[in-house]
Amino acid sequence: MLAARLAEQAAIAVTAVVNIDAAEQLCRTGQVAACLVAYHEPMPDALSAPQPAAPGQGCGVVSLLIVPALTAYFRTYARRAGYRAAVPMGIAPRLLYRRIGAMLQRGRAADRRRRRLPASLTPLPARRPAIGRPTLH
Repeated sequence: MLAARLAEQAAIAVTAVVNIDAAEQLCRTGQVAACLVAYHEPMPDALSAPQPAAPGQGCGVVSLLIVPALTAYFRTYARRAGYRAAVPMGIAPRLLYRRIGAMLQRGRAADRRRRRLPASLTPLPARRPAIGRPTLH
């Protein structure tokens, strides 16, 4: 149902697959820009279920986890499994479409930054803020 409403929002193709393995195979074809994974079972906060990697993670495809209710556990689960974000199932299709677009733009911007740097240079780690620490002037 969400796939049909999302396809109505814009001229995009939405393909439904049965399981994570089928999604991974589709991502490897190189014709997928984003992968949405719907998780239908409610999950308690303390459950330590095995965490399969997000489909498309090794192929550079953005993956988004759609869950029944957005809890701290689902956020942690999504981050550890390699999803870019977790969103509730009740999200409006228009907001979901915008969220996917923003994630794709961030991915393209990161690719451009990587291409600009010479191969011998690596980016410096982000500096931590000096708030609460003594500084010398």
